[in-house]
Amino acid sequence: MAEILPLCRARTGESLMVVSVGCKPGVRSRLHDLGLTVGSTVCCLYASVFGDPKAYLVRGTVLCIRDREAEQILCRKIRKNAAECGGSVRTCNS
Repeated sequence: MAEILPLCRARTGESLMVVSVGCKPGVRSRLHDLGLTVGSTVCCLYASVFGDPKAYLVRGTVLCIRDREAEQILCRKIRKNAAECGGSVRTCNS
C-alpha cells in the first residue's frame, strides 16, 4: 500500500491522489469548488521563490495553496512522470 502524506510534502513533478481534505469548512468548500476532491489527481508543479505557496495542477486548473492548508490535505503517491503532470513542470526559477 502506498504511503499517505500531506500535500505540502509533495515534490515538484510528483502526482498524488487526494485521500482526504481536512481543512476548515470554508477552505474545504472552496477547494471542492475548484476541483480538489477526494479521489482527484494533484500534481505539484512548482514552489514560489520562498517555497510557500506551491502551485498544483488539479483537473486542468492551477491552484496555489499555502503549506498550512496543504498539510491538512492527505494524499497517496501515484506513479506518473513529469510529462503526464501537464507538461509544465518547472522550478521557481523558470
